[in-house]
Amino acid sequence: MYKDVIWLCREVKTGADADGYPITKMRKIKVFANQKSAGTAEFYAALQNGIRMSAVFEVFCMDYDGQETVEHGGKTYKVQRTYSKGEDRLELHCSEVV
Repeated sequence: MYKDVIWLCREVKTGADADGYPITKMRKIKVFANQKSAGTAEFYAALQNGIRMSAVFEVFCMDYDGQETVEHGGKTYKVQRTYSKGEDRLELHCSEVV
């Protein structure tokens, strides 16, 4: 069972302003997840490339549609990679956005 609630976020273009610049809106979807900590090996490997892996969220595959950002507990995370955990589950490996 999933015990955490997260928001999967994606910027969506909604048109253009009078000067031709794109207008975007953040679309958020509320889903259930389990928060895990990043593994030690992955944490240090990412840190060598300047990325600070800070959380892993396990979600149902059908809930995830390529969103690039996760919000949870007042923090914003960037999805760095995904990892399949079988037919119906997916791990989102994330770094905290500062």
